[in-house]
Amino acid sequence: MKINRNNEGKRIRFTFILLGIICLFLLLFTNVSNYLKNRIENFFLPIQASLYQSKENISDNFETYLNRDQLFKENERLKLENNKLQFILRENKILLEENKRLTSLLEMKQSLTEKIQFAKVYFRKPENMYDQFYIDLGTKDGIKKNMIVSQGEKLIGRIVEVYENSSLVYMITKESIVVSAKSENHMFGVVKGIGEDKLYFEPNVYDDSLKVGDKIYTSGISDIYPGDMYIGYISEIEKGDNSLFTSITIRPSINISNLKEVLVIQSRRNYEN
Repeated sequence: MKINRNNEGKRIRFTFILLGIICLFLLLFTNVSNYLKNRIENFFLPIQASLYQSKENISDNFETYLNRDQLFKENERLKLENNKLQFILRENKILLEENKRLTSLLEMKQSLTEKIQFAKVYFRKPENMYDQFYIDLGTKDGIKKNMIVSQGEKLIGRIVEVYENSSLVYMITKESIVVSAKSENHMFGVVKGIGEDKLYFEPNVYDDSLKVGDKIYTSGISDIYPGDMYIGYISEIEKGDNSLFTSITIRPSINISNLKEVLVIQSRRNYEN
C-alpha cells in the first residue's frame, strides 16, 4: 500500500511538472509567435502601405480622369453655346446696322423728288478704295450711264459703265475727277479728286471769307450733277507767303470705308425718260 501511494504521488508531481512545462512552453510559444507576428507585420507594413497608396492613387487618378473628361465635355459644350451666342449677336448687330442704313436711305429717298433706286455695293478693290466700286444694278434694272450715285443729298459719284447685272461707279474722290462746286457763301469753283479720302477745292476767286468748317455743295453748273448736293466741308486751309490760298482741303461727307448701300438718282440733268 505504501508503495502504491508513493507511485501515486510521483505521478501527481510528474503531472504538475508536465503541466508547468507545457504552460511555460505555451507562454514562450505565444510570446515568440507575437514577436514573430509583429516582426512580420512590421516588415510587410511599408509594402502594404505602398500598395494601398498606389491603389488609392490609381482610384483618385481614375476618378480625376473621369472628372476631367466630364469637365472637358462640359467646357466644349459651353464653348459651343458661347460661339452660338456670339454668332447670333454678330448677326443681330449686322442686321441692326443694315436696318439703320436702309431706314436712313428710305428717309433720304422720301426727301428727294427725283426718281431713285436702292443699290448695294457689289464689289470694290482695296487698292481702288477711293476711286471706284460696282453696284448690283444694271441694264435690266434700267440703269443708265451718268446717273448720279449718292447717300441721300450726299454726293458719291456717277455711273460710268453699265452691264446687265451691275454697274461701275466713279467716285468724286477719284484722281482727275472734277466737279463744279460752290461754298455755302456762294463762292464758286471746282472740287478735284486725288484718289484719297479728301478732295481739293479751287475757287474761281480766292476770298478770305472761306474758313475751316464751311460746307461745299455742287453748283449745278454741270450737265451731269444737279445743284446743292453736299460734297463735304473744308477741313484745312493753307496760305502762301502772299496771303493767297495754296490749297483748300475738303473732307468728304460720306464714310467711304463703310460704304454698303447707295442711291442711284435718275436726274433730269443727266437722263430724260
